Amino acid sequence: MIGETALVTGKSLETEKFPGGPIFTNFRVTILYAKERGQWLAQASQVTVLQKNYTKGMTHPPTVLAPFAGRYKWAPGMIDTISISGSRLVSNLGGPIDPLIFVDPNATTQSEDLGIETFYRDTTGKVAGYIYKRCDGQTIRAPKLVGE
Repeated sequence: MIGETALVTGKSLETEKFPGGPIFTNFRVTILYAKERGQWLAQASQVTVLQKNYTKGMTHPPTVLAPFAGRYKWAPGMIDTISISGSRLVSNLGGPIDPLIFVDPNATTQSEDLGIETFYRDTTGKVAGYIYKRCDGQTIRAPKLVGE
């Protein structure tokens, strides 16, 4: 609170129930109040959806994961290293290591990301790269680096 104005922030969780299961949506709420004639009145507000990935994913044995492991080039000097850790793939794009969650046999997502990585193969059936598609429709093609 500063003088006759106050800024209030908070979080909200909305749960919608459907026959196929619940859907959860997290929000951050910000409201600006000003005191007018002795009463606090809302002057402006903003509600922002906090994106969270609730995907459970599929499991694969390590032998199925092996072809996906490797280095993928996003841009010059920007390499995504995908490796096997236990019974899952993990991605390291220069920051924290993120577990990849399979959403179908050739596509993954990450718990802190709403994008999808769809792996593609060459004419011999080997994994040749992936296409990362963000939730807003933008895409990045990341070819697999071979023979380094």
